[in-house]
Amino acid sequence: VKATTGRPLDSGLTILSTPAAAGPGVSARAVEAPRALTTEESVALKASLGDLPRYRYRLRFEKTGRLQFLGHLDLTRAMFRAFRRARIALVYSQGFNPKPRVQFGPALSVGIESHGEYLDLWSFTRLDAETALASINGALPLGLSVSAIREIASGAPGLSESVRAACYLAHLPESLDPSRARATFAERDAHSASREKNGKTVTFPLRDWLLDVTDADATSFRMRLATGGEGASVRPDEVLRIMFGEAAQQVSLVREDLEVVVGDRLVSPMLADFAEVPVVERAAG
Repeated sequence: VKATTGRPLDSGLTILSTPAAAGPGVSARAVEAPRALTTEESVALKASLGDLPRYRYRLRFEKTGRLQFLGHLDLTRAMFRAFRRARIALVYSQGFNPKPRVQFGPALSVGIESHGEYLDLWSFTRLDAETALASINGALPLGLSVSAIREIASGAPGLSESVRAACYLAHLPESLDPSRARATFAERDAHSASREKNGKTVTFPLRDWLLDVTDADATSFRMRLATGGEGASVRPDEVLRIMFGEAAQQVSLVREDLEVVVGDRLVSPMLADFAEVPVVERAAG
Protein backbone atom coordinates (compact mmCIF):
# COMPACT_ATOMS: atom_id res chain seq x y z
CA VAL A 1 0.00 0.00 0.00
CA LYS A 2 2.79 2.40 0.93
CA ALA A 3 4.63 1.74 -2.34
CA THR A 4 1.59 2.19 -4.58
CA THR A 5 -0.26 5.03 -2.84
CA GLY A 6 2.41 6.96 -1.00
CA ARG A 7 0.41 6.66 2.23
CA PRO A 8 2.37 5.48 5.29
CA LEU A 9 1.56 2.00 6.59
CA ASP A 10 -0.32 1.96 9.89
CA SER A 11 1.47 -0.89 11.68
CA GLY A 12 -1.35 -1.12 14.20
CA LEU A 13 -3.83 -2.40 11.60
CA THR A 14 -4.69 -6.08 11.89
CA ILE A 15 -4.00 -8.52 9.07
CA LEU A 16 -6.00 -11.75 8.74
CA SER A 17 -4.83 -15.14 7.46
CA THR A 18 -1.09 -14.52 7.39
CA PRO A 19 1.72 -16.86 8.51
CA ALA A 20 2.26 -14.44 11.43
CA ALA A 21 -1.21 -15.11 12.81
CA ALA A 22 -1.43 -17.35 15.86
CA GLY A 23 -4.11 -19.51 14.24
CA PRO A 24 -7.16 -19.62 11.93
CA GLY A 25 -9.27 -16.49 12.34
CA VAL A 26 -6.71 -14.88 14.66
CA SER A 27 -5.46 -11.54 13.43
CA ALA A 28 -1.85 -10.44 13.35
CA ARG A 29 -0.62 -6.86 13.27
CA ALA A 30 1.50 -5.63 10.39
CA VAL A 31 4.53 -5.30 12.67
CA GLU A 32 4.25 -9.03 13.46
CA ALA A 33 4.42 -10.11 9.81
CA PRO A 34 7.70 -11.64 8.58
CA ARG A 35 10.18 -9.12 7.19
CA ALA A 36 10.26 -8.91 3.41
CA LEU A 37 13.47 -10.34 1.92
CA THR A 38 15.83 -8.17 0.00
CA THR A 39 16.56 -9.05 -3.63
CA GLU A 40 19.95 -10.47 -2.62
CA GLU A 41 18.42 -12.55 0.18
CA SER A 42 15.71 -13.88 -2.13
CA VAL A 43 18.26 -14.94 -4.78
CA ALA A 44 20.45 -16.61 -2.14
CA LEU A 45 17.47 -18.45 -0.65
CA LYS A 46 16.33 -19.80 -4.02
CA ALA A 47 19.88 -20.92 -4.81
CA SER A 48 20.13 -22.78 -1.51
CA LEU A 49 16.87 -24.71 -1.98
CA GLY A 50 18.42 -27.02 -4.57
CA ASP A 51 20.73 -28.47 -1.90
CA LEU A 52 18.02 -29.12 0.67
CA PRO A 53 16.60 -32.64 1.18
CA ARG A 54 12.99 -33.31 0.21
CA TYR A 55 10.66 -35.68 2.03
CA ARG A 56 7.50 -37.13 0.52
CA TYR A 57 4.40 -37.92 2.58
CA ARG A 58 1.06 -39.53 1.80
CA LEU A 59 -1.99 -38.27 3.70
CA ARG A 60 -5.39 -39.89 4.06
CA PHE A 61 -8.22 -37.48 4.83
CA GLU A 62 -12.00 -37.30 5.17
CA LYS A 63 -14.48 -34.91 3.56
CA THR A 64 -17.84 -35.05 5.33
CA GLY A 65 -20.86 -33.03 6.38
CA ARG A 66 -21.37 -29.71 4.63
CA LEU A 67 -17.86 -29.97 3.15
CA GLN A 68 -19.17 -32.66 0.76
CA PHE A 69 -20.42 -29.72 -1.31
CA LEU A 70 -16.93 -28.23 -1.61
CA GLY A 71 -15.57 -28.46 -5.16
CA HIS A 72 -12.12 -29.88 -5.89
CA LEU A 73 -10.44 -26.50 -6.50
CA ASP A 74 -11.80 -25.10 -3.24
CA LEU A 75 -10.66 -28.29 -1.51
CA THR A 76 -7.10 -27.77 -2.70
CA ARG A 77 -7.15 -24.16 -1.49
CA ALA A 78 -8.41 -25.23 1.94
CA MET A 79 -5.65 -27.82 2.20
CA PHE A 80 -2.94 -25.36 1.12
CA ARG A 81 -4.12 -22.85 3.74
CA ALA A 82 -4.03 -25.54 6.43
CA PHE A 83 -0.50 -26.61 5.48
CA ARG A 84 0.66 -22.99 5.63
CA ARG A 85 -0.96 -22.41 9.03
CA ALA A 86 0.49 -25.70 10.30
CA ARG A 87 3.96 -24.48 9.25
CA ILE A 88 4.55 -27.34 6.81
CA ALA A 89 7.62 -26.39 4.76
CA LEU A 90 6.17 -27.36 1.38
CA VAL A 91 8.41 -27.78 -1.64
CA TYR A 92 7.35 -25.56 -4.55
CA SER A 93 7.71 -26.06 -8.27
CA GLN A 94 10.14 -23.86 -10.19
CA GLY A 95 9.31 -21.30 -12.84
CA PHE A 96 7.31 -18.10 -13.24
CA ASN A 97 4.29 -19.30 -11.22
CA PRO A 98 5.54 -21.69 -8.48
CA LYS A 99 2.98 -24.06 -6.99
CA PRO A 100 3.18 -26.39 -3.97
CA ARG A 101 4.27 -29.92 -4.83
CA VAL A 102 1.03 -31.56 -3.71
CA GLN A 103 -0.73 -34.26 -5.72
CA PHE A 104 -4.32 -35.26 -5.01
CA GLY A 105 -6.04 -38.53 -5.82
CA PRO A 106 -9.00 -38.68 -8.27
CA ALA A 107 -11.38 -35.75 -7.75
CA LEU A 108 -14.51 -36.55 -5.78
CA SER A 109 -17.86 -35.52 -7.24
CA VAL A 110 -19.58 -32.66 -5.41
CA GLY A 111 -22.22 -33.91 -2.97
CA ILE A 112 -20.48 -37.20 -2.09
CA GLU A 113 -18.95 -37.72 1.35
CA SER A 114 -15.68 -39.59 1.65
CA HIS A 115 -13.68 -41.33 4.38
CA GLY A 116 -10.81 -42.27 2.08
CA GLU A 117 -9.29 -39.36 0.12
CA TYR A 118 -5.54 -39.11 -0.44
CA LEU A 119 -2.84 -36.63 -1.33
CA ASP A 120 0.95 -36.65 -1.58
CA LEU A 121 3.04 -33.68 -0.46
CA TRP A 122 6.74 -32.90 -0.55
CA SER A 123 8.32 -31.12 2.42
CA PHE A 124 11.77 -29.64 3.07
CA THR A 125 11.62 -30.97 6.64
CA ARG A 126 10.90 -34.41 8.08
CA LEU A 127 7.50 -34.52 9.76
CA ASP A 128 6.53 -36.16 13.00
CA ALA A 129 3.23 -37.85 12.07
CA GLU A 130 1.46 -37.22 15.38
CA THR A 131 2.50 -33.57 15.59
CA ALA A 132 1.72 -32.89 11.94
CA LEU A 133 -1.74 -34.50 12.26
CA ALA A 134 -2.63 -32.27 15.21
CA SER A 135 -1.30 -29.12 13.53
CA ILE A 136 -3.02 -29.69 10.18
CA ASN A 137 -6.35 -30.77 11.69
CA GLY A 138 -6.28 -27.74 13.97
CA ALA A 139 -6.18 -25.53 10.88
CA LEU A 140 -8.82 -27.35 8.78
CA PRO A 141 -12.53 -26.42 8.71
CA LEU A 142 -15.12 -28.73 10.25
CA GLY A 143 -15.75 -31.56 7.78
CA LEU A 144 -12.14 -31.91 6.62
CA SER A 145 -9.75 -33.97 8.71
CA VAL A 146 -6.54 -35.90 8.12
CA SER A 147 -6.61 -39.41 9.62
CA ALA A 148 -3.15 -40.73 8.70
CA ILE A 149 0.27 -39.59 7.46
CA ARG A 150 2.99 -41.87 6.12
CA GLU A 151 6.38 -41.14 4.60
CA ILE A 152 6.77 -42.84 1.23
CA ALA A 153 9.56 -43.32 -1.29
CA SER A 154 10.27 -40.30 -3.47
CA GLY A 155 10.14 -42.54 -6.55
CA ALA A 156 6.90 -44.35 -5.64
CA PRO A 157 4.17 -44.14 -8.33
CA GLY A 158 1.93 -41.10 -7.94
CA LEU A 159 -1.72 -41.34 -7.01
CA SER A 160 -2.86 -40.39 -10.51
CA GLU A 161 -0.70 -43.18 -11.93
CA SER A 162 -1.56 -45.94 -9.47
CA VAL A 163 -5.17 -45.46 -8.24
CA ARG A 164 -7.24 -47.99 -10.15
CA ALA A 165 -10.39 -48.50 -8.06
CA ALA A 166 -12.82 -46.56 -5.85
CA CYS A 167 -15.03 -48.20 -3.22
CA TYR A 168 -18.47 -46.74 -2.46
CA LEU A 169 -21.14 -47.39 0.15
CA ALA A 170 -24.64 -46.72 -1.23
CA HIS A 171 -27.53 -46.02 1.19
CA LEU A 172 -30.97 -46.72 -0.32
CA PRO A 173 -34.42 -45.35 0.54
CA GLU A 174 -36.98 -47.90 1.73
CA SER A 175 -38.52 -48.05 -1.73
CA LEU A 176 -35.37 -49.56 -3.27
CA ASP A 177 -33.84 -52.99 -2.78
CA PRO A 178 -30.09 -53.83 -2.88
CA SER A 179 -30.96 -56.96 -4.87
CA ARG A 180 -31.30 -54.74 -7.97
CA ALA A 181 -27.62 -53.80 -7.60
CA ARG A 182 -26.63 -57.47 -7.33
CA ALA A 183 -28.74 -58.31 -10.37
CA THR A 184 -27.07 -55.58 -12.42
CA PHE A 185 -23.65 -56.90 -11.42
CA ALA A 186 -24.63 -60.45 -12.41
CA GLU A 187 -25.78 -59.14 -15.82
CA ARG A 188 -23.04 -56.53 -16.25
CA ASP A 189 -22.02 -57.91 -19.65
CA ALA A 190 -25.33 -56.60 -21.01
CA HIS A 191 -25.08 -53.06 -19.58
CA SER A 192 -23.09 -49.96 -20.52
CA ALA A 193 -23.02 -46.38 -19.30
CA SER A 194 -22.51 -43.58 -21.80
CA ARG A 195 -22.08 -39.82 -21.93
CA GLU A 196 -21.45 -37.10 -24.49
CA LYS A 197 -17.94 -35.62 -24.50
CA ASN A 198 -16.60 -33.15 -27.07
CA GLY A 199 -19.39 -34.06 -29.47
CA LYS A 200 -18.69 -37.80 -29.18
CA THR A 201 -20.40 -40.56 -27.23
CA VAL A 202 -18.12 -42.25 -24.70
CA THR A 203 -19.23 -45.74 -23.63
CA PHE A 204 -18.30 -47.57 -20.42
CA PRO A 205 -19.13 -51.32 -20.53
CA LEU A 206 -19.96 -52.40 -16.97
CA ARG A 207 -18.06 -55.65 -17.45
CA ASP A 208 -14.88 -53.53 -17.42
CA TRP A 209 -15.83 -50.88 -14.85
CA LEU A 210 -18.12 -52.47 -12.23
CA LEU A 211 -15.67 -54.70 -10.36
CA ASP A 212 -17.75 -55.88 -7.42
CA VAL A 213 -21.09 -55.51 -5.60
CA THR A 214 -21.77 -56.81 -2.06
CA ASP A 215 -24.57 -56.29 0.45
CA ALA A 216 -23.84 -54.08 3.45
CA ASP A 217 -27.22 -54.43 5.18
CA ALA A 218 -30.92 -54.49 4.30
CA THR A 219 -30.88 -50.95 2.88
CA SER A 220 -27.34 -50.48 1.56
CA PHE A 221 -24.65 -52.11 -0.55
CA ARG A 222 -21.03 -51.61 -1.51
CA MET A 223 -19.65 -51.37 -5.02
CA ARG A 224 -16.13 -51.14 -6.38
CA LEU A 225 -15.60 -49.21 -9.61
CA ALA A 226 -12.51 -49.19 -11.79
CA THR A 227 -10.92 -45.77 -12.25
CA GLY A 228 -7.91 -44.18 -13.89
CA GLY A 229 -6.13 -45.46 -16.95
CA GLU A 230 -6.53 -43.87 -20.37
CA GLY A 231 -9.22 -41.23 -20.77
CA ALA A 232 -12.31 -40.76 -18.61
CA SER A 233 -13.69 -43.13 -15.96
CA VAL A 234 -17.25 -44.19 -15.28
CA ARG A 235 -19.03 -42.13 -12.61
CA PRO A 236 -20.89 -43.75 -9.72
CA ASP A 237 -24.10 -41.87 -10.52
CA GLU A 238 -24.03 -43.35 -14.05
CA VAL A 239 -23.83 -46.87 -12.60
CA LEU A 240 -26.63 -46.13 -10.12
CA ARG A 241 -28.90 -44.95 -12.96
CA ILE A 242 -28.43 -48.29 -14.71
CA MET A 243 -29.33 -50.07 -11.46
CA PHE A 244 -32.28 -47.97 -10.30
CA GLY A 245 -33.29 -45.64 -13.14
CA GLU A 246 -34.51 -42.18 -12.11
CA ALA A 247 -34.82 -43.38 -8.50
CA ALA A 248 -31.00 -43.32 -8.35
CA GLN A 249 -31.28 -39.65 -7.35
CA GLN A 250 -32.54 -40.83 -3.95
CA VAL A 251 -29.40 -42.90 -3.28
CA SER A 252 -26.85 -41.44 -0.86
CA LEU A 253 -23.20 -42.26 -1.63
CA VAL A 254 -20.07 -42.34 0.54
CA ARG A 255 -16.66 -43.03 -0.96
CA GLU A 256 -15.05 -45.33 1.59
CA ASP A 257 -11.63 -45.78 0.04
CA LEU A 258 -9.44 -45.73 -3.03
CA GLU A 259 -7.20 -48.59 -4.12
CA VAL A 260 -3.87 -48.60 -5.92
CA VAL A 261 -2.43 -51.38 -8.02
CA VAL A 262 0.65 -53.14 -6.64
CA GLY A 263 1.71 -56.03 -8.84
CA ASP A 264 -1.53 -57.88 -9.51
CA ARG A 265 -3.31 -56.69 -6.36
CA LEU A 266 -5.46 -53.73 -5.38
CA VAL A 267 -4.62 -52.33 -1.93
CA SER A 268 -5.16 -49.15 0.08
CA PRO A 269 -2.75 -46.35 -0.87
CA MET A 270 -1.58 -46.30 2.78
CA LEU A 271 -0.86 -50.04 2.78
CA ALA A 272 0.98 -50.28 -0.53
CA ASP A 273 4.20 -52.23 -0.10
CA PHE A 274 6.55 -49.47 -1.23
CA ALA A 275 10.29 -49.94 -1.45
CA GLU A 276 12.36 -48.69 1.47
CA VAL A 277 11.94 -44.93 1.71
CA PRO A 278 15.01 -43.01 0.54
CA VAL A 279 15.53 -40.10 2.92
CA VAL A 280 16.75 -37.50 0.44
CA GLU A 281 15.52 -36.27 -2.90
CA ARG A 282 17.59 -33.46 -4.41
CA ALA A 283 15.94 -32.98 -7.80
CA ALA A 284 14.58 -29.52 -8.46
CA GLY A 285 11.17 -29.06 -6.86
